[in-house]
Amino acid sequence: MAIKDSEYLSRLQNYYAKHHSFPSYARLCNVLGLAAKSAVKKVLLRLGEQGYLQRTIDEVWIPAERFFERKVSDAPVAAGLPTFVPDVTADPFMIDQFLIDKPSKTILVPVQGDSMIN
Repeated sequence: MAIKDSEYLSRLQNYYAKHHSFPSYARLCNVLGLAAKSAVKKVLLRLGEQGYLQRTIDEVWIPAERFFERKVSDAPVAAGLPTFVPDVTADPFMIDQFLIDKPSKTILVPVQGDSMIN
């Protein structure tokens, strides 16, 4: 992925996390820091070719599966204290695919107590 495309993807991911949708091409100019709607279209097409975006039957851009990949550091850290993690170089993965077989049967349960401390 080109460095700029990585930046554009990050901006789209942040926008989507906050608004749960993508705005119009005109608004995407501001979100992506581009001057023209034609430039936005080129970015969306490139991200689509890479599997991060897809179009619905109504030609609306939506996140594709890879849009939700998370970066993974290949540098292990010790449990406990916060630790700086150097640049990420490992391949990203989708945490849902790693942890969840049946999303409809999966719930998150809050944990009480201090069993993970010390």
